[in-house]
Amino acid sequence: FNPVLFVSAGNWKNYAGRVDRVLQQAARPQPATIARADMLVTGLSGVEDRIRAIRDFVALLIKPVDLGFGELTLDRVTPADRTLADGYGNTTDRAVLLSALLQAAGLRPEFVIAAPISRVADLQTPLRQYPAVEWLDTVLVRVKTAAGFVYLNDTSQYAALGSTPSAGFPGLVPATGTIDIIQAAAANLNDHIDRSYKIQISANGDAAIEKTTQYYGDAFTRFRKRFSEMSPEERRRHHQAEIAAVSQAARADGAYTTDYQTYPGIETFSVRVDDYAVRQGSYLYLKLPGIVPGIADAGRDRRESPLYREDYKRQTIYVEVLLPEGTDSIEALPPENIVFPVQRSGSIGLQTKTMTYFGGYDRRVRIRQDIRLDPAVVLPAEYPQLLEAQRILSHPRTRMVVLKMEP
Repeated sequence: FNPVLFVSAGNWKNYAGRVDRVLQQAARPQPATIARADMLVTGLSGVEDRIRAIRDFVALLIKPVDLGFGELTLDRVTPADRTLADGYGNTTDRAVLLSALLQAAGLRPEFVIAAPISRVADLQTPLRQYPAVEWLDTVLVRVKTAAGFVYLNDTSQYAALGSTPSAGFPGLVPATGTIDIIQAAAANLNDHIDRSYKIQISANGDAAIEKTTQYYGDAFTRFRKRFSEMSPEERRRHHQAEIAAVSQAARADGAYTTDYQTYPGIETFSVRVDDYAVRQGSYLYLKLPGIVPGIADAGRDRRESPLYREDYKRQTIYVEVLLPEGTDSIEALPPENIVFPVQRSGSIGLQTKTMTYFGGYDRRVRIRQDIRLDPAVVLPAEYPQLLEAQRILSHPRTRMVVLKMEP
């Protein structure tokens, strides 16, 4: 929205050819690398098992040096055997070593140099039209598997294979000179969090609540790293904080369990809360936990310049309320849909589905809320739609269920 001048000489295809020659030469399997690869993959027949063993070795034993690809010239790229012997390297050196190990293990890797400028397509135009090494940052290595491309060198040993925090960013493929969009190997490897609440409510407002959280993609990486390195005392304090987040009056009811050895990661705990729902005469007012209270960055009444959202936010919230005996009728108030397109991305939206079961002994309310906030440039003319969504979500009634009890 402001005037800007880009100046560039040359083109990506010619530059990519030079980069590819240098990287391929440095990644040519050498004696020490071949021997190490043989040690790492002996007894492993599956492609993903071999990739994982090599990724974990480099992540654990080759110390990263914080130097992006564009901060050193091509003549400073280190051969794989040297990086292996040194035990450290920058993003380029570690990628070269990964490629050499993968080749020695019988795989066919290729390089991709990520350009973390923006996930919004229109904002990638300068990168595509005005080549400059300053756009480029992290050298990734990808391997084609049955599920899709597995990207390495931007994840740790804690990550699910096939997930990548670089998803959505463009990347230069040196072998072809093209710009590709980096993607996770499968949809369920994208960053995503599912939270579910099962609430047993009594006629006087007391509640038993079970909360389960599932972590996908980069959220799984953070979850697994945190709990793998957490001390027992830190775990106890974290559990107490989670209980308090449900309600200041909540108390633990059962074990606190975490499973970060399988995918997705799962965290579960239960609480009991007295007077969780408010009883007023023949009505019981229940505030639903987890329901989104608003959209970040939609605070001002108007904008004169565009609003930029740079990250994805994907969440699914499930709330199931088991109703007490004597419930006469229900009013579930969360809005059904808040979705609108923006010109420079996909969509910003929230969808809520409410299902009520009210027959015999099966009396339940189920609410599912799907949140998808894409990276976007929201223009001033579009901003009022975002503001209206914020107004609806921030209203207390959007997070409330009202039960009318029998006399």
